[in-house]
Amino acid sequence: MDYPGGRYSNYKRTNNGDGSRRDRFGPYKGNRRSHYYTPPPKTKEEELEERLTSLLVKVGDKAPQTKSNLEVLVTVLEKEYHDNKETILKGLKHCITELPMKTSIYATLTGIVNTKNFDIGGDILSCLSDAMDEALAGGNWRSVKLLLRYFAELVNANVVLPGSLIALYDGFLRVMSEPNPRMERVDAIVYIVLASIPWVAPQLSDRARDDFDRVLQTIEGYVSQRPAIAQASGGQVVLEALKINRGAVADDPYPQLDFLDLLWAQILDLRKDNWETGILLKPYSYFEDLFNQELQHELREFSLPPDSESSRFPYQEPKFWIFDDSLIPEGKVHLPATGTIARFILDDITSDIIHLFPHNHRECANYLLALPDFLNTQYIEEHNYIPLETTIECLYCELVKLPRSQEKSVYYAMLLGNLCRNAKDKAPSIFARALKILYARLDSREGAHAGTDVESIKRLGEWFAHHLSNFGFIWKWHDWEPAIQDPTSAQFVFIRETLERCIRLSYYERVKEAVPESFQSGEFPIFPSEAPAPVFVYEDAEQCGDAETFALATELLAAMNKKKPIEEVEAILLRISRHGSGMSIDNENAMSTDDAYTDGNGAQLVRDVFLQCLLSNGCKSFSHILNIIERYLVVLQKLNRTSEARLHSTAIIANFWRHNTQFLEIVLDKMMNYRVIDPSSIISWVLSEEVLAEHYSRWFIWTTLKNILSKINLKSEQIQIKLAATRNRDEFSTNEESLQLVQTLENSLSTTNREKKEAFILVFQRFIDLITRYIQSMESQGIVPQNTIWWRWVVGNFREVGRNFEKDIYTMLVTLDAVVFTDHIDARITQIWREIKQMYQRRILA
Repeated sequence: MDYPGGRYSNYKRTNNGDGSRRDRFGPYKGNRRSHYYTPPPKTKEEELEERLTSLLVKVGDKAPQTKSNLEVLVTVLEKEYHDNKETILKGLKHCITELPMKTSIYATLTGIVNTKNFDIGGDILSCLSDAMDEALAGGNWRSVKLLLRYFAELVNANVVLPGSLIALYDGFLRVMSEPNPRMERVDAIVYIVLASIPWVAPQLSDRARDDFDRVLQTIEGYVSQRPAIAQASGGQVVLEALKINRGAVADDPYPQLDFLDLLWAQILDLRKDNWETGILLKPYSYFEDLFNQELQHELREFSLPPDSESSRFPYQEPKFWIFDDSLIPEGKVHLPATGTIARFILDDITSDIIHLFPHNHRECANYLLALPDFLNTQYIEEHNYIPLETTIECLYCELVKLPRSQEKSVYYAMLLGNLCRNAKDKAPSIFARALKILYARLDSREGAHAGTDVESIKRLGEWFAHHLSNFGFIWKWHDWEPAIQDPTSAQFVFIRETLERCIRLSYYERVKEAVPESFQSGEFPIFPSEAPAPVFVYEDAEQCGDAETFALATELLAAMNKKKPIEEVEAILLRISRHGSGMSIDNENAMSTDDAYTDGNGAQLVRDVFLQCLLSNGCKSFSHILNIIERYLVVLQKLNRTSEARLHSTAIIANFWRHNTQFLEIVLDKMMNYRVIDPSSIISWVLSEEVLAEHYSRWFIWTTLKNILSKINLKSEQIQIKLAATRNRDEFSTNEESLQLVQTLENSLSTTNREKKEAFILVFQRFIDLITRYIQSMESQGIVPQNTIWWRWVVGNFREVGRNFEKDIYTMLVTLDAVVFTDHIDARITQIWREIKQMYQRRILA
């Protein structure tokens, strides 16, 4: 039965148990009104607009009927165009820029319309030209690429002449003649031009060969000069800071070709095949006789936006391969060879679909599975291609992309989950095979000191844990048992940390049932033998090691449990402090209350006992811990007046929750919110030799550091937003209260920005001190520091901080160079810093 609100609403009716019924809003009382809003019926105009939009979106979905569907749609558009011009043009614009697999279909539609009504064809071209102007002005390079590809397809549909498209190419390529153009700006434009050529190359070669060859020669000249251009600007084509594969040898696991170099090689390969792509669908071929009779339009001239400090361009990153025909045995890859244009076409369309549906993973999955229907099916079947392999590869590529993925990892997890459910016969096996290939590449062929970038490994593990949680933690874990013999390998770390996140997403016993017993035993257990729990040192006298301290801690815990007044709690703390200082605990004249919180060993013992008892009392839930922090906030603040005290408190909290890192991250965050500890104390704890000697590869350590820096940034951003809103109020200029609020916010922003600057300086200074001491220690033992696992993880996270906080660090470069990265620092450290700065200089659009 369909309840009010529609079949798929959350409306429920259940029995009360006495024969009556109730719904989610209370007892059922007969003919009560539905609590669901019923929208008014649609007008005829609204229904027609919805129908026209639907027709535009769905055209071409059924490949065998594409020709007839286009003819029917043209008839409808002709009939309705006069009364619904804006709806049709708007719908067509969105379809072309948001459905990249149908570019040729919409160009063919435009061609048919143009033969029927030249003026409508002109309106469509004008509308899409306006869209190009808008995309260029806004730096929306994906839309620019798709619109240029549409204009190229218009040549196939004879709506525009080849010469008109060549003129458009020439206009774009004039970017090379600008004075001192940035490499990434020229790269972006050249890539966009090249990315349209496969769709129109046969026409250009046949009808405008000389001009087409000239365009290609211009591009070839630039591509050949790129290494020299990059070197002249103090960098290289492939940025070292953004390499996903950090092999000990240059081609580990394969040569690092960036997108532009690879596409140019694929274009040259296409030219050898006389420009025949094979894989592309050519719906315009159905109407060649009709198109030969039509009149053409001129493409307008477009102006590239001037370059500026705020301009961002896509980074031509190294191409990320999983199903590489040169590495995987023949017959195991069901995709075109990596050097062919067919592979580019599959990769490019798939990537665009993934990026264009970030808020609808179900619809995205449906389009990805239907992708073969928008290509030459006969060609795909003849070559035994499985485009779903490209989809899985692109998803992994986005997951590990540096400096950051375009969407949150949960989107890719949900998308892959939908693919596995909707294509049960193919997707799960492809997904598993791809992950096994990536798993094998986590460590370099030459050892565990090199391999996949550590940030990419973390992202992969966090995503995999999310995926497992949706599929019952089912995996062939036994296949990974060899990794448990080497705790230094990235494979060991990947499994350990993924399982820890699985526990966070579920619970210990549930995950324990899914993994082999070998994971929980042996010399290097990779799965914890017990469920995550706190470590309360004062739980028993033997563990405490001091009967007097244990008795006092027991008394304190009892007082907290009974919610005794702060005065009674402080009296116990005073006695603890006296004991820690070697005094008689009952000598009231031996120490004052203030001394109890600041006096040497006594204060340290008070801090340790008090914090552990507080955490033990509040460990039942997050609400418990928040309540007890608020209850004893005054005491906590007295105990943490100095930087040394705050660092000590951070270490106590970390030790208490060392077996439950999720609680550790949360409690540290809450303590910072209450100003019990501060960012500096957490940073100093994370980047200490003692912590990293044991935990350099633990992800919670680096997540804690990253979260602290993110929180500092968020605070600054929130103040800036509030300040801007206050300044924009109408009464600002005359309202004294608003003026005072602005002054307060400006002061607060200045303080926050100063704290942020100090935090980043501290982070880099700590990294430098750590790495410098490590270099000295290793070299004194005759060990090359760069060939160690510690270097891989610590330096890798140094890079991650630099990549993730580009906007903030960029504003501090002068200070960091003058204060932190001075001339006396080891050249290996300054080289890493130089690589990070080269990334900043390229001003990459992630």
